[in-house]
Amino acid sequence: MGRGKQRWAKSPLVGARHSAFVAKATSAKWAAVPLHLLPLVGSLLSLFCLSGQGTFAAEQAANEPSQNLLERIADDYKVIHGHSGLFPQELTSPAGLLSIGALIATDEESLRRINRLYSGHLPDSLTNSFNWLGSGEAALLVSGTLLSLKDRGSRQDGKLLLAAVVDAGLTVQLLKGLTGRERPYQSGGETIFHGPSLAFQSFPSGHASTAFAMAGVLARQHPKQKDLYYALAAIISLGRIHKQKHFLSDVTVGAAIGLDSANRVMDRKAQVLTWRF
Repeated sequence: MGRGKQRWAKSPLVGARHSAFVAKATSAKWAAVPLHLLPLVGSLLSLFCLSGQGTFAAEQAANEPSQNLLERIADDYKVIHGHSGLFPQELTSPAGLLSIGALIATDEESLRRINRLYSGHLPDSLTNSFNWLGSGEAALLVSGTLLSLKDRGSRQDGKLLLAAVVDAGLTVQLLKGLTGRERPYQSGGETIFHGPSLAFQSFPSGHASTAFAMAGVLARQHPKQKDLYYALAAIISLGRIHKQKHFLSDVTVGAAIGLDSANRVMDRKAQVLTWRF
């Protein structure tokens, strides 16, 4: 088996929670399904749930022809991003790019230091619990639960959270596919980028982007608890390094994308809240 196939076999998606699905995917019928596309597909489906005629006034929607899925997604994307581009400007500026480069250059050493800091101080059960809180499943559960409640404030929180998480997820999944970085447990702690690839998904961290997208929204909705939200997001992100899933640069860029998505959504809160299900 080639090295690429070995890495594919060690994909983080192939875990105990997904064993039943992986077994099905290896059958003849599902053999061609790229498992690493599932998070991106999930993000697109979630955005479809958010998409609607909310970006148009009701009278305009009644007079215009119905849109297909891609047009609706594009219109809702424009509401959040406007003309500012896909990636946070802080990351694409010269200073931002230099900072990312410096973090990547020191990733191997920072990985060792963070692991020494965590070692023996936090039980695995605790880090596993925090790890789950940063997953897409947890984000959808939280936002879906809030949307199902009757009070207006909770429903607003749920819609804003879902919009921010999906927006951040689309950006993260695109970067993962373009950079093709090996996770620490795959590379033995070394920094290895392969370029466009679906088999290597380390850069940037989806958990960090999800955690900080949610923290950014909740901090602006409920500012008195903002320190708690950001502390939880930081713990989730550092836990990903401790679990050998990400390097420091992965979680830093992921956190920046999450916060950027949260700010974009909250800056356009009135428009986002008009989106219908």
